[in-house]
Amino acid sequence: MRNVAPATKVARQGRTLRPAFASAVVSLVTGPDTVPPTPGAWRSLRPSVRVPARVRRLLPVAAAVFLATWATGACYPASAPALVDDQLHTHGPLVLGLVLAAYLAPSVLGGRFTPAAAQRLGARNPRTDATGTSRQIPTDSPSHLER
Repeated sequence: MRNVAPATKVARQGRTLRPAFASAVVSLVTGPDTVPPTPGAWRSLRPSVRVPARVRRLLPVAAAVFLATWATGACYPASAPALVDDQLHTHGPLVLGLVLAAYLAPSVLGGRFTPAAAQRLGARNPRTDATGTSRQIPTDSPSHLER
């Protein structure tokens, strides 16, 4: 097989799949419905969010913690390709996948803790991670190496 640019392969696959998608759409539109209509079905699709009154005062604090955890946690997987390139001197997707798997592997341990213990441990880990990261920055920064 001759060497074909990736964009050309994608375009060729798109042309191959178009008839299948078109026939699926036609069968969805023209085919009979498999479930009889139920009164109130459209109304049930409207989202309804309620917060119990006893925990309502904790919601802003919880939202701040969730946002900070999400933002901090996103930094590590986002910087993984650069770290793998810099520290391991490789561009391989397998190595990058293994590094990300090692980063995400501790989430498998969640079933071993009670919910309260998991929350306490989870609240400690971002603090530990941030401390370790901030201590590492001065030792590896180029300005430190120039002294």
